[in-house]
Amino acid sequence: MKLRFLFTTLFTTALPMMANAQTTRPAFPQKEGVRLNYTHYDSTDERDASCTITLRNVSGDNTNGSLEMVYNAFDKDGKPYFSGVNEFTMKVDRIKGQTYITMDKMSKTLKITALITAGDASTIRVPMTVGDTLPDTQIFTTLGIFKATLTISDKKVLDYKVIDINGHRNECWLVHEKVLTKTPFGTDVATADTWYSEGIGCVSQTVYDEKGELKGKLKLDIKK
Repeated sequence: MKLRFLFTTLFTTALPMMANAQTTRPAFPQKEGVRLNYTHYDSTDERDASCTITLRNVSGDNTNGSLEMVYNAFDKDGKPYFSGVNEFTMKVDRIKGQTYITMDKMSKTLKITALITAGDASTIRVPMTVGDTLPDTQIFTTLGIFKATLTISDKKVLDYKVIDINGHRNECWLVHEKVLTKTPFGTDVATADTWYSEGIGCVSQTVYDEKGELKGKLKLDIKK
């Protein structure tokens, strides 16, 4: 059933503190109205969709707060993903540093799942050191009557580079993450290699299934 795949690709935005949080900064953007544009590529490396993510109703702080991530998605021909209102909303509540996500209705969630980044952007803080391992984390997700628990483990900082992003030189770190998802229908495993940058979160990401086969790629649109 598709639900097992669905919950392996959640993009979380809660921001639990790390021990050295006072000297580091969260990678994921936290400002009202921030807008990020991404292009998605399928397992054959062909462009097959795009989306714009906008942060809305941002309140609270890194430990206790909430926000909404609003997706406007389009197919490879630039046509809206959804009939009617072309929006998908993900509500994130942060309670005592723990992440609780409420997804949009089932039909939209099943359709947009490949455009949602994998891993746990919420715990990524910069700067990082190549070779470091990061703590395991969990995410609790609700979609109607269905619930899923994601355990993100095997986190390791693989690389570092500076990327010119729309006129700004951004420091970026490559992080490997394993995502184990438990739902009422079974367990699913995926891995993700993601470039993170301060104030942006995901710059690009490659996702693999349990056998190491490519699922897809997501890349931030950068003006040339």
